[in-house]
Amino acid sequence: MFKVAIVVASLVQPVTLSKEALTICGAASQSAETTMKLRQMGISLVKVMDAINRTAPNPDKPGEVAAVENQQRQALAAYDHPRYETEDMQQRAIADFRDEEYRVCLEAFTK
Repeated sequence: MFKVAIVVASLVQPVTLSKEALTICGAASQSAETTMKLRQMGISLVKVMDAINRTAPNPDKPGEVAAVENQQRQALAAYDHPRYETEDMQQRAIADFRDEEYRVCLEAFTK
């Protein structure tokens, strides 16, 4: 058993994420949470996309453009999930979506 633990420990690579990555991914997860809340409230995808597209990113600032593109992607992904009737299930869907978006974002910074 001890040998297995040593082998597993040697395969695990330490991950160090920058403050910038944590900040960017934190903002992305907040955006995902808001988007899924709107989904669970029954707000139409058309209204969500209209609100996102009213945000005019500065083309000279790639970070702003990327943020709007990410919000559009998140909206499409959120509306792939069902809308739940109970508060408990809605809260679970919101938390799961937020955390999945955070995880995916952080993983992108480790590659």
